[in-house]
Amino acid sequence: MQRRLVVSSIALTVVVIDQLVKAWVLASLADGHIVHVIGDLLTFRYVDNPGAAFSMGTGSTWAFTLLATAVVIGIAWYAPRIGSRAWVIGFAGLMGGAAGNLVDRLLRPPGFGVGHVVDFIATPHFPVFNIADMTIVCSVGLMILLSSRGIPVTGRTHG
Repeated sequence: MQRRLVVSSIALTVVVIDQLVKAWVLASLADGHIVHVIGDLLTFRYVDNPGAAFSMGTGSTWAFTLLATAVVIGIAWYAPRIGSRAWVIGFAGLMGGAAGNLVDRLLRPPGFGVGHVVDFIATPHFPVFNIADMTIVCSVGLMILLSSRGIPVTGRTHG
C-alpha cells in the first residue's frame, strides 16, 4: 500500500504541475502570443492537439483516452509490487504524464473523452509538446535504462 501512495503522490504532483502550466498557457498564449524563451531555439506557443504524440492519430482521440485510462489504472493496480525506488519513479512519471493528458481529453473541448491536449513547448524541426509528454518520454527512457541494466522492477536480484 505504501508504494501505491508514493507512486500516486508523485503522479499527482506531475498532473498538478502539468495542469497549472497548461492553465497559464491558455491564459497567456491562447490568443496567438509566442514567448521566445531562447530565441527561436525554444519558444512557447499554444497548440490544440487532438491526437497523440506528434499529432498522429487525430481521428482516434477516444482510443488515446481509453489507453491513458488503462495506463493509469494498470499502474495504480501494479504499484504495490514495485520494489525498486528507480522503478517507482519511472512508473509514477508515466502515470502522471498519462493522467495529465487524460485530464485534457476528459475536460477540454470539443467534449468528454475527445478533448484536445494543450501543447506549447516548441523547438525547431520538432512537434510541439507539453510537460506531460516530457514526463512520459523521460519515464520510458528511465525504464529502458533500468531494463537494459538488469534492474528488476521488484527490487530483488535473483541468483
